[in-house]
Amino acid sequence: VYQQGVPFDGFSRATARRYRLTDAAYCAARGESSVWFVRQLFTGVVFPEAHLAGESRLHQLYRRRRMSIGTGLMVLTASLFSLGWYHYYLANRDAGHQVLLSARQFIGARESTGQQAFGADLLPRLNLIREATLSFGDYRRKNTPLADMGLYQGGRIGPYVETSYLALLQQQFLPAVLVGLAQDLQQAPPASEEKMSVLRVMRMTEDASGRSIPLVEQYMAGRWQKAFPEQGQIQQQLMQHLDYALRHTDWHKARVQKDPDAIAAWKPFAQPVA
Repeated sequence: VYQQGVPFDGFSRATARRYRLTDAAYCAARGESSVWFVRQLFTGVVFPEAHLAGESRLHQLYRRRRMSIGTGLMVLTASLFSLGWYHYYLANRDAGHQVLLSARQFIGARESTGQQAFGADLLPRLNLIREATLSFGDYRRKNTPLADMGLYQGGRIGPYVETSYLALLQQQFLPAVLVGLAQDLQQAPPASEEKMSVLRVMRMTEDASGRSIPLVEQYMAGRWQKAFPEQGQIQQQLMQHLDYALRHTDWHKARVQKDPDAIAAWKPFAQPVA
């Protein structure tokens, strides 16, 4: 019979029997445990700090702060995106309305009374169609899928309106400019450098293959100062239309391609340039 709580050592007992020794006496252990070191080391310190049994207050504070910051950033980003989208929506809507307004005014506009040199009488209509063309800005530069956050409409409307602007420039404005240059050509001394300069400017105005835009604009700027003294606004507007025409039209190429309007507009100048 073994007493509960008394250790049992079989090896020591067998040895004692062999050598006829008395059994070793062992102290009986009490039926309860005692804590010799830290009573709440695991439950109060180790587990909470390692997040094995729970979370500490400091960790909960950090987590709530991170969630608050993340939520705030998400709300701010969404708000900025919404404001940007709404801004570009209004900008494109207003540009579309401006195109319609300018187009209607262009249809009802008439040229200035009286013939003025270098196409100044065309300015009322030219200004309106130019304003309509540039209502969405330069569609060649902005026509990308992400332009105006995907809301840009100039890529569809710009080329359509520009077609009318370029036609007016090539069929009426440039011929009017050449009329003024032809008058200068007649007044220049025969076989003079002045006459050659006028011929060179006329050729560059209608032919893009050998065109020097700065040279043409420099000559025309001086010529317009003489034709319209103390009328800087008219000079500036004429220069804007001339610059656009020089960059986006090729009158000579249109004639080579048998464009009837280009051929008809060129007939008065065939002899002097040739």
